Amino acid sequence: MKKKSVFFSFSRRERVGSTLLITSFLLFWVLPDFLPDLFPPPSFPERPMPQQLVRLDISDSVAPPPKDSLFAFDPNKADESTWMLLGLSQKTAQTIIRYREKGGKFRKKEDLARIYSLSELDYQRLEPFIMIPDTLPFQPQKKKRFFPYSQPVNTPVDINRASAEEWETLRGIGPGYAGRILKFRENLGGFYSIDQVGDTYGLPDSVFQQIKPHLTLSPIFRPIEINSVSEEDLATHPYISKKQAHVILLFRENHGGFRGLEDLAPIRVLPDSTLQKLAPYLKFGE
Repeated sequence: MKKKSVFFSFSRRERVGSTLLITSFLLFWVLPDFLPDLFPPPSFPERPMPQQLVRLDISDSVAPPPKDSLFAFDPNKADESTWMLLGLSQKTAQTIIRYREKGGKFRKKEDLARIYSLSELDYQRLEPFIMIPDTLPFQPQKKKRFFPYSQPVNTPVDINRASAEEWETLRGIGPGYAGRILKFRENLGGFYSIDQVGDTYGLPDSVFQQIKPHLTLSPIFRPIEINSVSEEDLATHPYISKKQAHVILLFRENHGGFRGLEDLAPIRVLPDSTLQKLAPYLKFGE
């Protein structure tokens, strides 16, 4: 007869332990359903809820004062204690004061109703007593027309000598346009014609045509010494790019100094239109 495998046999102690474990599990599983029957909860006599709790008001408002105790007030000047005397809560009173401290103003009675923590009932109660001195029906302020000039006059202006303040005396020229014109003039080395002023970045043609009759011309103040100028200085001129400046100086290094405008014509990176604009600035010295 074959012996049973030890893997499928339990000792007496193991069988007792398994039985207790299963029994305990079953008891914990079904016991909660029988607890109310075994241990009924104690009963207490019913008592009516106190009237104070029944009428508990969870809102932030306080009890309003009698109507005959209200008084006239200016919402733009009333302090926290005044608002509370009028029956508002401290929180609402502080909200109104913060609104005023941030620049808010009550111009008419209805403006007070816009305070978010003020109930409609409180506003209707206070509305007859709101007094705003010297109040007129509110009208939105008309937008002031903005003129980009400091003085509505036109005086003759020398385009190569005038300061920013002198430019601003022209109708239509303000600090912004004056600053741009002076920056463009400085980069050029001076204007060689009045029409150049119209090329200023951002200057509307309508403004330029308006001021043009009042502009006068004087000689440019910084010509380009083409045979001695550095590549860096030449590249700062508005009419010459960095690439063009490099090619011009490379050409000068290989072919010698320039004797006239015709010596610059063979340089392919310089279109004829660019040469014509540069001509008034070029000085062909040794």
